[in-house]
Amino acid sequence: MLSPKWQKLWKPVVCAVQGMCTAGAFYFINESDVVICSADATFFDSHVSAGLVCALEPIGLMRRIGLGETLRIALMGNDERVSADTALRIGLVSEVVATGQLWGRAHEIAAAIAAKPPSATQGTVKAIWESLDRPYRAALEQGLIYTRLGNPLGTAELAAQRAADGKGAEPKIR
Repeated sequence: MLSPKWQKLWKPVVCAVQGMCTAGAFYFINESDVVICSADATFFDSHVSAGLVCALEPIGLMRRIGLGETLRIALMGNDERVSADTALRIGLVSEVVATGQLWGRAHEIAAAIAAKPPSATQGTVKAIWESLDRPYRAALEQGLIYTRLGNPLGTAELAAQRAADGKGAEPKIR
């Protein structure tokens, strides 16, 4: 598995889907932190229609859209396409934009995320994704460790960035 999360790479991933998204393309969605699509995007998984077991892609999909919708996509195969509006409704994507605006909007989201302190951003991604593999209480305990380690780093990065930009004193958060 060469995916960012499998390799424990915690940099945020923004995925922009235009046109058809099928089968192995779900790996990109499953590993992304923010997924948006164009109004003409459609989603389906062709494995079962081709006589193949649909096993790996649904594991990631279940975490994003739940068991019922995952089973429907996997079992319907080529016979049903999930529209962009349906993808938004079921949580497969977080935003639908006009086709001509997709890449600009994806870049806008990525730039906004990239402008934040890297330690805070990557710590957030790590804490959220790793929580999926733990029971609730254990995930909370692990999250507390990340905040104790990451918050001083993130606020120091933010202060350094503000000083470099000439924006003055760091805002106080209460």
